[in-house]
Amino acid sequence: MKNVRKLIALGSIMLVASSAAISRAETKQSYTLSPFAGYYLYDDKDKLEDGPVFGLGLGHDLTKEWAIELAGFYVDSENAKPLKNGAHSILMRLEGLYNFSFSEKIIPFLAAGAGSIYMDAAQRKKDYDPFVNYGGGVKYQLDDDLALRIDVQHIIPFEDTRNNFLFTIGASYRFGGVKDALDNDDDGVPDLLDSCADTPRSATVDSKGCPLDSDGDGVYDHQDRCPNTESGLSVDKKGCPLDSDGDGVYDQLDKCSDTPRGVKVDAKGCPLDSDGDGVEDYLDKCPGTKSDTTVDQKGCPLDSDKDGVIDKDDQCPATESGVRVNTKGCPLDSDNDGVSDSLDKCPDTPMGEHVDENGCTQKAADADNDGVRDATDRCPGTESGVKVDKNGCPFDNDTDGVYDYQDKCANTPQGFKVDANGCPLDTDGDGVYDSADRCPNSPWGIKVEANGCPFDSDADGIYDYLDKCADTPEGIKIDANGCPLDTDKDGVYDSVDKCPDTPKGAKIDDQGCNIKLLQPVSLKINVEFDVNKAEIKPEYHDNLAEVATFMRSFPDSSAVIEGHTDSSGNPDMNKELSQRRADSVVNYLINKLEIQADRLKAEGFGASNPVTSNDTAEGRAQNRRVVATISGTTLVDKK
Repeated sequence: MKNVRKLIALGSIMLVASSAAISRAETKQSYTLSPFAGYYLYDDKDKLEDGPVFGLGLGHDLTKEWAIELAGFYVDSENAKPLKNGAHSILMRLEGLYNFSFSEKIIPFLAAGAGSIYMDAAQRKKDYDPFVNYGGGVKYQLDDDLALRIDVQHIIPFEDTRNNFLFTIGASYRFGGVKDALDNDDDGVPDLLDSCADTPRSATVDSKGCPLDSDGDGVYDHQDRCPNTESGLSVDKKGCPLDSDGDGVYDQLDKCSDTPRGVKVDAKGCPLDSDGDGVEDYLDKCPGTKSDTTVDQKGCPLDSDKDGVIDKDDQCPATESGVRVNTKGCPLDSDNDGVSDSLDKCPDTPMGEHVDENGCTQKAADADNDGVRDATDRCPGTESGVKVDKNGCPFDNDTDGVYDYQDKCANTPQGFKVDANGCPLDTDGDGVYDSADRCPNSPWGIKVEANGCPFDSDADGIYDYLDKCADTPEGIKIDANGCPLDTDKDGVYDSVDKCPDTPKGAKIDDQGCNIKLLQPVSLKINVEFDVNKAEIKPEYHDNLAEVATFMRSFPDSSAVIEGHTDSSGNPDMNKELSQRRADSVVNYLINKLEIQADRLKAEGFGASNPVTSNDTAEGRAQNRRVVATISGTTLVDKK
């Protein structure tokens, strides 16, 4: 019981020690040297007093987790009462250790092994006794190579199966081995190269240490339940394509994204309409309606007058309510006198009799007194006194649809469109009737030719009222304003331009061609670089733009880009660095400023051509440069 209480106390100390964590690199196949000091607790059967212990261990780290250790200990003790004289023990053990990687600074471990104990005590039957041991401890890393260490061991000697305990505190120094780069998230990419240093341990990563997203939907593969989503589809947080209305058609393809749940849909995500009546099946009370039938909002055929005959078949769709109808939906007229049974006061009138509005026989009626009885009069409301034909309709001699007594242009040629007065139409008011007008929508007030179209004096296809160059010579190509084309925008029309593809901004003569250049010219600029760098600083972009502008103005010009370094470092490396700097400027002029590659040449000179002394930092900065020498020619000023 005495030993158990001590062991519990020691274990508590170890648990309190595990709190903080820092990152450290793993060192493989290294060795450790560990001095110890502590206390040894004997079993009562040993008849020895507990005593201080000192020891030294030599370990070998096989992996980050596994290690072996050989250790020796000296225990200073004395015999138990009544002897109370001096005694001591020496222990040797070999054990395996397993380190837990919960934290990089606080490292708990378990240990197990075997060894032998030598006891120099008066009450011992033999001096040497083999044992097995197991236990654990905690290491606290002060840095990558030095750690504090606490061990608790249960020692079980074979003789009498005694229970001894060993508690030590010590230090552990690591030496030798190969140190790996830090990889806090254990994804196989060192922290220095890891762009996503806190990747979950279950994630598969790319060469930059970031979780893979194979289908590019924004959800990492280790979280993606739909890892093969088609490109461009919006997905939910699980990586599956969105289907807001749950109809089985992804939102990206769904033409009806708010379909009620449970409704059957087509391939576009819209509710089915099996009979094609415009009412979706889930709302359709008459799902088998024939095609072309007009239906109500419930999908049933319309019967507007409620006579029992659907509108599609109803020849009298406005029958009054309650009136009996035939199969065509028209009111019944049993005696066929033209008065429906519902209004007929004389429903049995013999066939052929003239009847009044009540369906009763009367003398032949001629309401408009035009000499044609009402029964056969196709124009029963003709004005009194107007001459009519045999059908009772006024004459229309020019057949323009306007009766002669109303026609102010009674002899309009056949086929002409006419207005309400029977006169030919002239929609645009240009004096040319529409029937002869080839341009019936000419703007109001524009002078037109005999065919009704606006004048085009220079026959270039642009009417004079729109033509900004109304006297363009015949055959010249023009733009939308009627002016001669100038394709390269150099101020010389294409018709006289002997060089129609002159580059923008180039200097030209009166024939549209580049000016012939007589006198050499040159332009120089300097671009400076940071130490060992070939990247162009933004502050030099404007200078390079000036170079590009100059070269565009003189298309025959070319440039030699010279790269230089200071005298620091290896000459061969300086030569290579200066070439990279020259290449960097050439690539910028080609890719960013669109100068032709065959007009540019890059040469690296290393430190061979300094512009100033390399003895000062300022001088070295000036020598780290790229010089652009641009050669071309320009006109000689004869003045």
